[in-house]
Order: sequence, then C-alpha cells, then structure tokens
Amino acid sequence: MKREIYCMKCHNETWEHIKKVADTHNEGIVFKKGKSIRDCVCDWCATKIEKDEKCVARSIYTQRTPYFIWEDEYLYDIEWERGSHGM
Repeated sequence: MKREIYCMKCHNETWEHIKKVADTHNEGIVFKKGKSIRDCVCDWCATKIEKDEKCVARSIYTQRTPYFIWEDEYLYDIEWERGSHGM
C-alpha cells in the first residue's frame, strides 16, 4: 500500500488524475481530510504543512497490498473520508 500526505492545494489539483490512474491499474484509493499532528511536507510538491494545518492522507492499495488504517498517526479532527475502488 502506498501512503501519502498532501497539502490541500495538491490534493484538489491531483485527485481526478490519481483516481483515473488507480482505476486503470485496478487499485483502490482512500483519502481522509484532517489536521496535521505535526509539521510535515506534502508528498507531491514538498511544501511544508504546518502542525494543525488541514491536509489529506491518501492511500493507494491493491488486493496484494491491502489497505490498513494509518492516518491517525498523522491526522486528527478527521472531517471526512472517501474512497474509489478500481478493484
């Protein structure tokens, strides 16, 4: 499973593209929006994400590499989650 943290700008700009790629490769996607527990960087643009700033944890998984919950290690105050199941 691939795990990534995105700033809100990159998540909004890349979501449709990532969804199409995952569907093409028969992968599932889960994303959860919340606030960062600590300072980190966006895995797409490398911009600093400050502690308490809204961001997105995104997981891409397959049957061989199944999804497991990990987001609470990085996010709190999770507002919503959404998935796309190409599998």
